[in-house]
Amino acid sequence: MFSVRQCQTFVHYFQNYKRVIETWFDDKFKEYFYTREPLARYLDMGDITEQLALKERLGCKNFEWFMNNVAYDVYDKFPALPPNLHWGEVSVALLLRTRQTQESLRILVNFVLFVICQQF
Repeated sequence: MFSVRQCQTFVHYFQNYKRVIETWFDDKFKEYFYTREPLARYLDMGDITEQLALKERLGCKNFEWFMNNVAYDVYDKFPALPPNLHWGEVSVALLLRTRQTQESLRILVNFVLFVICQQF
């Protein structure tokens, strides 16, 4: 059984994790994250406007630069995952093709996490 604190910690962990991913990762690397954590794509992370503005204001290099110049040996130890082509049930995969359905799924994931957390 999970406690309220464990459930809240789980949700906050993924919200913060997603904020970091959406702020700092390039699209290619975001997909690596979402391949590993597919439900995180639909979790509400809140507003990251300030983080993106700070990144722009500081003139930060992109994540591709970081991977090529700082973490150049990561793929030697941890190969990139292939994309998720068959995540969940086929009916869910077909539904995800429309933007409206993606938004509905995002709302559903947040609702399910809310309900689970309220049970403890």
